[in-house]
Amino acid sequence: MKKFFKAVLLPIALCLPLLGEQCPVREVEVPIPLAADVPFQINSTNAVYADVKTVNFTANVEQAIADAGLNKDNVIEIRIESVVYTITQNTSASTSLFSGVLRVGPQSATNPQTANTLIQLNNVNLNAVADQPQSPALNAAGVTFLNTRLRNAIISRTDSGVFKVFLDGQVSPAPPPNLAFRLTAQLNLTVVVIEEVELPGGCSNPLE
Repeated sequence: MKKFFKAVLLPIALCLPLLGEQCPVREVEVPIPLAADVPFQINSTNAVYADVKTVNFTANVEQAIADAGLNKDNVIEIRIESVVYTITQNTSASTSLFSGVLRVGPQSATNPQTANTLIQLNNVNLNAVADQPQSPALNAAGVTFLNTRLRNAIISRTDSGVFKVFLDGQVSPAPPPNLAFRLTAQLNLTVVVIEEVELPGGCSNPLE
């Protein structure tokens, strides 16, 4: 009788771990690309120009996460990848060369000189680049500001995510004709979300 119980209890004991086992999961990073536009309309009767926009990308980021079917509480990183600008509606002189700086700063900023440089342009021929997207190099100060601002708004939720974007500069030769063009700055971001996924093949067999 004792031998019978010993022979039966052994397989039962081996099966017990299976009863409480959960299928193994792994955390993976899911990158979500996001592009947001900031349009500037320049109209100037002299050689200098300036414009400023107040923007908030928080809603854009949250919508992109929702569209991807992911949880915004699992965001671990937000970073700016590039800025692509496009000149449209240009009616300036055919030989116009423009220089300028795109800066980003806090919502309270009123002076562009106190903001952080994101991109800098020098002697760009307006007609040569019209309707052709341009991707200049990014300045570290502006990148750091934006990354920090967006992380604070989406991840730590210690900031509203609202900031200002300044565009100012000059053109040569000076008008006439009037300086008139539209510059749309497209800020390309990557949002990284951690998600749990089941490993292929389902639950493993602990006896293997």
